[in-house]
Amino acid sequence: MPNKDKQPEVGCAQGQGVFTQVDVQRAISAARDAGLRDYRVEIAPDGTIAIVVGAAARAADGTTVFDSSAD
Repeated sequence: MPNKDKQPEVGCAQGQGVFTQVDVQRAISAARDAGLRDYRVEIAPDGTIAIVVGAAARAADGTTVFDSSAD
């Protein structure tokens, strides 16, 4: 019988870099607990979870690379 308390694992197709939703939630909680305001959580192909601090660079028109839509 499957363990329903276990969080689903997410990772690369080859099974490397496996992480859980709880891992990401812990990273976000750590950033909030540290008082960070401008941050993002990045997950590398090897499963490394990094908190990147700082706002995204803004263009002269005030937009960031995250504001543009994919065409």
